[in-house]
Amino acid sequence: MYNEKFLKTLSILYVEDSKTIRTQMLDFLVKLFKQVIPAVDGVDGLEKFKDNKHIDVVISDINMPNMDGIEMLSKIRELNKDIPFIFTTAYSETEYALNAIKYGVSHYAIKPINTRELLMHINDVCNLKYNQKKLARTKIELERYIDIVEQVAIISKTDVNGIITHVNDTFCEISKYSKDELIGQNHNIIRHPDMPSLLFKNLWDEIKTGKTWKGKIKNKTKNEKPYYINTSIFPICEHECEDDILEYISVSFLTTEEEVKKREFRNKVLHNIQDSKRRDIVSRNKIVELEEKLKRYTHFDFIQESFEKEKKNSRKLKGQINSYENDISTLNQRLRNIMIKTNEKISATLDVSKKLKSKNNTFLEELVFLKKDLKETKALNIKLNEQLADQVKIIENLNDVIKHRESQLNNKS
Repeated sequence: MYNEKFLKTLSILYVEDSKTIRTQMLDFLVKLFKQVIPAVDGVDGLEKFKDNKHIDVVISDINMPNMDGIEMLSKIRELNKDIPFIFTTAYSETEYALNAIKYGVSHYAIKPINTRELLMHINDVCNLKYNQKKLARTKIELERYIDIVEQVAIISKTDVNGIITHVNDTFCEISKYSKDELIGQNHNIIRHPDMPSLLFKNLWDEIKTGKTWKGKIKNKTKNEKPYYINTSIFPICEHECEDDILEYISVSFLTTEEEVKKREFRNKVLHNIQDSKRRDIVSRNKIVELEEKLKRYTHFDFIQESFEKEKKNSRKLKGQINSYENDISTLNQRLRNIMIKTNEKISATLDVSKKLKSKNNTFLEELVFLKKDLKETKALNIKLNEQLADQVKIIENLNDVIKHRESQLNNKS
C-alpha cells in the first residue's frame, strides 16, 4: 500500500516519447505528486535532470529516439549514483533488462502499466531512499555529538578485566598521565586511597550483569592530587547480551567547585536566553494587541469631541452639586437656629410652668397655646429634616452619576 501524503512530497521526472501515453500518465501523476517534470526523449530527460536538483525519482520509457532510456540512465548515474529509476516498456527483452540491472534500475514495468503497482514501487524505493538519507543524517549528527562529548567529557575504555584500552585527551589532561602511560594499565591506577573497596566491588558486580553504573568517584592525578567526577560506566555487548560483554566505557564529568560554577553559569545564561525569548514573544503579542486596539480608534477625532462634551457635562453636574451642597448647608443652619429657639422656648415654658404651677388654672390657656406652638415647631423640624434627607439623597445620586461619567471617560481615554 502506498502513502498518499508521502507521495505528495516527491518530485518526478517522467520521460516518454509517445505523446498519447505521456499525456495520459501526466494527468494521472500530477494529482498524486508534488511536482511532475515531463520530457519527450532521453536527451530532453537528461537536460531536465541536470536543471532540477530536487528530483526524487525518474520514470522513463526505454525505446526512445535521439537517446534511449538505457543511455540516459547511464549518464544520469554519472551525476547521481543513488537516484531511484523505474523503466517502462512494451517489450521484455533480456538485453534491456540486463543493462537496466547493470545501471541499478529500481523497477521494470511492462506496458500497459499497472498504475497501482507502479505507485507502490515508487513509494517503496523513495521511502527506502528517504530512510537512507535520514540514517546518514542521523549518523552525521551522532558523530557530531560524540565529538562534542569527546571535547568536554572524561572518557575511557577498558577490557572485561579493567585494563585501559583507550583514553581521550581530556582524561589525560585531568589525570596528568599520557596515553602511553595509561593504556595497558589497570583502571585503578587513578583510584584514590580514600575510596572504599566495597564501592568498586558493587560497581563491578553491577556492570558485569550488563547494567549501567552511575555515581560519584574520587580519583587521584599522577602527582597525587585528588579530583572528583560524576561518572557513568556501561558495558558494550557484541549481541546486546549480558553474557557477551566486549568492553566497558566510562563517561565522566568533573565536579570541582570551579566546574560546578561553570555549569551553573551556563545554565543561568541558557535560562536568561529562554526568558528573553519568552519576554520577546510576550512583547510582540502585546504590540499586536495594541495595534488591533488602535484600529478601533480610527475615528479618534469624533471620540475626542465626545470626550470634551462629557467633560463639560461633568463640570455642570459638579456645579449643581456645589449648589445643592450650599442649600443643604443653609438648611442645616436654619435647622440649628430653630432648634436653639425651640430649646429656649421650652426652657422658658418650663420656668413659667414651675412658677405658675399653683396658678395652673389661670394660665392654662397660655400653656395650651405654648403646647400648640411647640407642636408646630416640631412639625416644622420634622419637615426640615425630611427636606435635608431629600437633599442628601440628591447629592448621593449626583455623585454616582459623576463617578459613572468619569469611569466612562477613563475607559474612552
